[in-house]
Amino acid sequence: KGGSGTIPVDTEHSTQLYYFFTNSEGNQVSSGIKHVDSSTTLLVLTEDQTSQFGNGANDLKLFAISGDVLRPDIYATSFLAVDAHAQELPVISTSDVQNQLENEPNYEIIASIIFLIIAVIVVGVIAKSKRKTVKSF
Repeated sequence: KGGSGTIPVDTEHSTQLYYFFTNSEGNQVSSGIKHVDSSTTLLVLTEDQTSQFGNGANDLKLFAISGDVLRPDIYATSFLAVDAHAQELPVISTSDVQNQLENEPNYEIIASIIFLIIAVIVVGVIAKSKRKTVKSF
């Protein structure tokens, strides 16, 4: 993080390489299209671009395009970025993750309640319609 870097990408039978770097917040740091002339293409990141990476996990997505193939080959990976002067990776405690999960709404319970209400209404409507058909005979 904060330094320049070069990433070699090996491809076969590709004519273009689309790349997207995103930081840990999901913001796009760098993207572009490289024309593939040989089997190895170099992706170059400047110091300004790498300084936008968050400490911890960041993402790279690659799309290899060819005029001979209808669908691109897709590759995605995550990588860790740390400050150049950092001695260790950032620490995230399990209690922080647990607290974040507990604060998120539980959609499964909400969906179950809605399903139960709909089921009760449907059963009521069916029972009411059967009572009407029995009385009409």
